[in-house]
Amino acid sequence: MNKKATSLFCYFCFYCITAFSLSNSSAYGVYLLNDGKTYATIALFDPSPALFFSDGKVRGLKQDGNTWLIGKTLGNTNETEGTLSLENSTIKIDIDGSLTLAGKRVALQEKKVTFKNGKTVLAGELILPEGNGPFPVIIQTHGSGEETRESSRGLAYPFASNGIASLIYDKRGCGESSGKEWRASFNDYADDLLAGAAYVSTLPEINKNRVGLFGHSQGGWVVPLAYSKKPGLISFCIISAANAVSPVEQTLYAGDQEFIIKGNDEQTVKEIHDFRRIKYEVGILGKNEADYKNSIVAAAKEKPWFALTGDRLPDGIFWKENGFYNPVPALQSLKCPVLVLYADNDISTDSKTNLPLMKELILSTQADFKLFANANHMMLKVDSKDFTSKQITLITQMADGYIETIVGWLKKTISM
Repeated sequence: MNKKATSLFCYFCFYCITAFSLSNSSAYGVYLLNDGKTYATIALFDPSPALFFSDGKVRGLKQDGNTWLIGKTLGNTNETEGTLSLENSTIKIDIDGSLTLAGKRVALQEKKVTFKNGKTVLAGELILPEGNGPFPVIIQTHGSGEETRESSRGLAYPFASNGIASLIYDKRGCGESSGKEWRASFNDYADDLLAGAAYVSTLPEINKNRVGLFGHSQGGWVVPLAYSKKPGLISFCIISAANAVSPVEQTLYAGDQEFIIKGNDEQTVKEIHDFRRIKYEVGILGKNEADYKNSIVAAAKEKPWFALTGDRLPDGIFWKENGFYNPVPALQSLKCPVLVLYADNDISTDSKTNLPLMKELILSTQADFKLFANANHMMLKVDSKDFTSKQITLITQMADGYIETIVGWLKKTISM
């Protein structure tokens, strides 16, 4: 995954619970604490282990022999506030010696699976709730970069502990999925997602009339596109930090935010923005290539800001396939229940622009929209717009109500 969410050539960062090898990975899962209502989840968070509570609290974890040290924050495990230990299916959490929490692992079913989109074989896992089903299911697509199924596991666990199955899988060309190239068109990603939906619809454990899709950031382009291709297969969609504009427009916004945060004045930001737009048009469309080489670059090199952006052109496979993708037709096709989520301190997705656009474009009569205050692109609670790399050592909480909103909406929608 490209972790520089606001870099000039970013692939639309998804807050990612990425692949990370630990000897104690068998600890990952959901635990119901002894109060009978609080869940604790151990999963990976970009790329280190973390402890998530059902009230939204989140802390980093660091292994220390047979126990885990609980960090003061998500990104600070050098300072700790307690320990976590596991014995068989029992979890014990000691907070500063003054509070002890204990609980049992929820007996979720995790099955390794494969399914095909043409010649591409996608490998992943089906995570099922306790019981026999048939269960409603969510197929989770990916954010940016080289993501495996681990990028989706952190949501799959709370879904499953609330009676909703998840299919999570390695992006094509990543992990155990086939293919040498993970960069592909949104059409390819959408077809992979639909192949997963078609696969789970054949399983006796799954309610084929309750098959939904989830996508965050880049996945917000892929989910509506997948639905538009086979609306009869999909009964609900969730998109988070999604864009109703092209990837080029999104990336220009993210770059603007980066330069603003770094202290550049309004005129400088505008000049860089205009130059970067030209680079995308030249690199992707071949537009005005001669003028670019003969005069535009030379003029830009005279500017004091040139070193901040350079003259590299976005001419790779991903940009050629997707750079000027128009999401409007796919968004207008959405007729099923849709949940659309945004964060007000997002510096990768322009929530102020995209939220009203989504309300205008999505024609479904069962569409719900939510803007989370004090939240960043990764749906973590923050006080202001800034780089997550700077904020991470202060973060102790998911966006207020993020998981609760999704789970509550799912339960309401599934019961219809």
